[in-house]
Formats: sequence, C-alpha cells, structure tokens
Amino acid sequence: MEKDFSKPRPQIAFTIDGDRFQAASALPGETLVTFAARFTGEEKEDRTIADQMAEFKAALELVLLPDSYELFVSRMRDQTRPIDAEQVSEVIMWLLEQYGARPTQPSSPSAVGQVTQEPGTNLTGTVLPVESISAPSLHPAF
Repeated sequence: MEKDFSKPRPQIAFTIDGDRFQAASALPGETLVTFAARFTGEEKEDRTIADQMAEFKAALELVLLPDSYELFVSRMRDQTRPIDAEQVSEVIMWLLEQYGARPTQPSSPSAVGQVTQEPGTNLTGTVLPVESISAPSLHPAF
C-alpha cells in the first residue's frame, strides 16, 4: 500500500496600486519557522527604522517569488508610487496568516456541541500562555 501526501497548494498573491505580487504557494518547514520567527517574541527597543525595514525586506525575500520581491523592494524606494511602511507591515501580517503562522480568527466550536470557555484556557480550565504577533510600529521621525 502506498500513501500519497501530495496536496493542492493555493496561489498566494496580492496587489498594491495595480501591481500584482506573488508569494510561494507553500513554504518549506524551515523557511516558515525563519519567516515567522522574525515577527514573534519581544521587539527590540533599540531598533532603528532602517533596521526594521531591513528585517521586513529579509522576510519578504523568504516568501515572495524573485520578480515580485524585486518589484516590491523597488516600490519601497519609489517616490511616485511608494509602498509605505504601514503597507509593508500589513502585507507581512497577511502573509503570516496565509502560511498559518498567525491565526486570523479563533477556531470554530466543535460540531458535537459548543463549549464556552474563557480566552487563554484549554478545555480542562488550564490557563495557556498567550502569544501574539504584533506588527512592528514604523513611524518615521519627520
């Protein structure tokens, strides 16, 4: 007997101002961990905006297809059609959701019956650690 573990992979794409960007339809496990790790945990308070943008670019390079990555980075420098820091952050958070590294909403109740429980607890009432991935704030100092 042979088991086939293949599965359909949806196309992951988005647009900004008419430009279409395409990301890998799935990430290898190690790449996903690296991508998600860039935006989890504590933020370093001493990071400059330039440091944050470098991290964003490195993360996008992990997931965007080469042509899309080049276009995205060039648009981050384009004064006539810019992709601003807020858009970059939104794109990264959306990509994390697409790859399952950040839940978009709580899972649905069981089909057998609905269980009401407090946030941060499991079905036995044990408090679970709360982890969140927040978008790094980028506010230019103009």
